[in-house]
Amino acid sequence: MNYDLLGIGNALLDYQVEVPFQFLEDHGFKRGSMTLVDADFQHRLLAEIQTKFGTKAVRRTSGGCSANTLTGLSSYGGTGAFIGKVANDEAGEFYRSDMQKYNIPFHTSAGSSEHTGTCLALITPDAERTMLTHLGIATHLSEADIEVEKIKNSKFIYIEGYLWDPPSGRAASKHAIKIAKELKKKVSFSYSDSFCVERHFDDFIELSKSSIDIVFCNESEALHATKTSNVQDAFRIMQAWSNTICITIGAKGALLSENFGKNIEEIPTWEVKLIDKLGAGDLFASGVLFGLSQGRCLREAGHLGCFSATRVIQQMGARLEENLSLCIDEASRGPSENDIAIAV
Repeated sequence: MNYDLLGIGNALLDYQVEVPFQFLEDHGFKRGSMTLVDADFQHRLLAEIQTKFGTKAVRRTSGGCSANTLTGLSSYGGTGAFIGKVANDEAGEFYRSDMQKYNIPFHTSAGSSEHTGTCLALITPDAERTMLTHLGIATHLSEADIEVEKIKNSKFIYIEGYLWDPPSGRAASKHAIKIAKELKKKVSFSYSDSFCVERHFDDFIELSKSSIDIVFCNESEALHATKTSNVQDAFRIMQAWSNTICITIGAKGALLSENFGKNIEEIPTWEVKLIDKLGAGDLFASGVLFGLSQGRCLREAGHLGCFSATRVIQQMGARLEENLSLCIDEASRGPSENDIAIAV
C-alpha cells in the first residue's frame, strides 16, 4: 500500500487530566515542560490524581507526537502508517486498537517483559500541558524496527525529536533518514519541545542543515535553536538551513518558508476558544503535510495546518472529534478578516 506519510515516534498511551496551577507548584513541576520519569513515580502520581480529582477526571487515548500527526492527517482523508513500539500488555492492546480507529497500520514487535510507554499530561487553566513521561518499551525502538518498504511506499516521512532521548531511538531515526534520502523521499522533522532542543542542540542543527527537508517547530523552539530573542530573526536564520521551515507562533498563526527562503508565507489563524494546547503542534504538522502530499501550495498547506491546530485546541486531548475531510475547501482558503485571531 502507498502512504502519504510514514510517522516514526514514541508510541505512548496518554493520560490527560485538568489540574489547578497550585498542583504544579505543590509538586515542583515546571509548567509546559516534558520530564522523563520512572513508572513507579508516574503510577503514584496518577493514583494521587484519581484520589484528589476522581477517576473520571482522567482521559486515556493513544498518543505520541508522530501518532497525533498521523491521526490528524487521516482525519483530512490522507493515508498514513506508523512505526513505534508497544508492549504485550493491556495498554499496548488499547493503543493498537485506538490507532486502528484512524485507519493507521501499526504492526510492531513487542516484549512481554516490558511496559507500554505512558505520558501523563497535566493541563492547567491556561490550556498549557505539563507532561510526565515514562517511555517504557518505546526506548527499545531500534534500526531493526525501521521498515524499508514503508519508507519506499510513502511520499513523506515524519520523525519526532523526542526520539533523540533514548540512544536506540536516535539510531533508528538516523537510519530511517538515511534510507529516505537514498530513496529520494522527503524527510520532515519536529523539534518536539524547547527542552528537547537544548538536550540535543548540535544534532538538531546539523540535521536541519544536512538531512531534513521540512522542519516543524514553535516559537520557543525556534528561539532556542537559533539562540535569538526574536522569532523573525530566528525565521530568517532557519530559512538557510532547510528547504521548508514551519514555525507556529500561537494566536499569530505561522511563519512558513520554502526553497530556502525564496517563498515566504505569514499565515494567520482563526479566533477560537482555547481549551487544551495538547497536540496543537502535531495537528499543525498534519495539515501542512496533508496539503503538501496532495500537491497544494505552501500557503494553502499552511492554512490547513492552522485549521487542524485550531480544531484540536478547542477540545480535550489530541484526538480530533470531527471529520476534517468535510472542511478542506474552507480550511485551505484560510480565515476571513472577521475570523482572524487577534494576538495579545
